[in-house]
Amino acid sequence: MTPERPQSEHGRDAGLRELARIAARGEDWAFEEIHRRLSQGLERFLRKRVGSLGNVAEELAQRTWVEFWRSLRAGRYDPSRAAVSTYVYGVGYKIWLQFAREKRDKLTLDPADDLMHSMLDAHPDPHDVSGAAEHLDALRGCLSAVGAGPFVLTPEERVVLEGLAGGESERSLATRLNLAASTVHARKQSGFHKLRRCMELKGFGA
Repeated sequence: MTPERPQSEHGRDAGLRELARIAARGEDWAFEEIHRRLSQGLERFLRKRVGSLGNVAEELAQRTWVEFWRSLRAGRYDPSRAAVSTYVYGVGYKIWLQFAREKRDKLTLDPADDLMHSMLDAHPDPHDVSGAAEHLDALRGCLSAVGAGPFVLTPEERVVLEGLAGGESERSLATRLNLAASTVHARKQSGFHKLRRCMELKGFGA
């Protein structure tokens, strides 16, 4: 007989961090709930990157979940230090980068991928992304910062960087945003510079 799941602290209303703590104790239902909440987004994330090889996105996603489960059970992931979604996507991104390097004749890495490669490739194992997950949470904070300040992205810079992160090319962004290609490139460069400085102020290296 399956025990009833509480609906407050430990049920479907529980936050992802709490679910990760419960899953790490061996509660399969908590892992399944994390999977339910994040799996579709993860597959979309991977499909955008594999392009014409979209049929492998599901396989890469499955590998991501296997590595995340191993990390939870082995205590390699600490929910108090990085968001669950950040960690899962970090593992998925690392698995994608490994796949992309194997398929260099069919896939091309862009500057955003190069930046992620430098953050994620310090260790060979896909699950070993705890430090990078903390970096990514800090990076999300820099991306979402609003107001005035030398390192706050302009709306145009944010749109360009988000488009690049979503897999768009500079040429496609120039067409969609009705901007000159040189303008898109300039916004990318200035946006990356601001993100690097913002990360340095948060205590992370360039």
